[in-house]
Amino acid sequence: MKSSNLKKASLVAAAGLLAVSGAAFAAQNVGGPCVVGASGNPTPPNCTYRTPDQIHAQGLQNQIDLNASHQGFVNQTSTQGGIYHGEVERFDSTLVLDITGVGDLAGVKATVTLPTRCETHIGVRDPKAAFQRFDTMMYNLQGGTSDANFESIKVTAGLANGLPSPGSTTITIQRDGSQLVNSTFAMNYRIELVGRAGGPFDGVVISDEGVANIQAFANATTTPATPAK
Repeated sequence: MKSSNLKKASLVAAAGLLAVSGAAFAAQNVGGPCVVGASGNPTPPNCTYRTPDQIHAQGLQNQIDLNASHQGFVNQTSTQGGIYHGEVERFDSTLVLDITGVGDLAGVKATVTLPTRCETHIGVRDPKAAFQRFDTMMYNLQGGTSDANFESIKVTAGLANGLPSPGSTTITIQRDGSQLVNSTFAMNYRIELVGRAGGPFDGVVISDEGVANIQAFANATTTPATPAK
């Protein structure tokens, strides 16, 4: 396997947030298996994360429901090291939140795009192996923004923030040279949200944490957001 192709697969493996569900996030954009091409662009491949069973419980603190997707991975850098003594990957990405009100806010909707910065730690890998498994950890993810509907929205995840999110990945080389990626995470996250006064989400104040099991699937990417500051 070419080193550049393995890096594509590892970035998909490492990028395990979000679509997540449980009490907070609903799965969306169901796709097939995550497959990385043997060559070519874009980098990374056309994959994102969601919950395999698409469980959707009640809205966040009975105020809103969220659909979320994590995609648009750009500006990747990689260095040796990390908690697994393999690689540390840093990259920018885009977190898209489709927000729907519940209860008294039924029918109110908004879409928010958050630029995020991420750091993941990846186990030691063999670039020549036709089949391999390695550990992964979302070490840091932070994103935030504001818009006409919300005074602030902030999403945080990762071990560095007291939210351990361990995972594992297997990569299998297929007959055509493409790489089948099977990647899962137990993702811990924190979301903080304040509706803008006078807007449709006026009075909505969220501060919540959760954990969800997520998996990589094929899915369309979006145009990356401006990197978070």
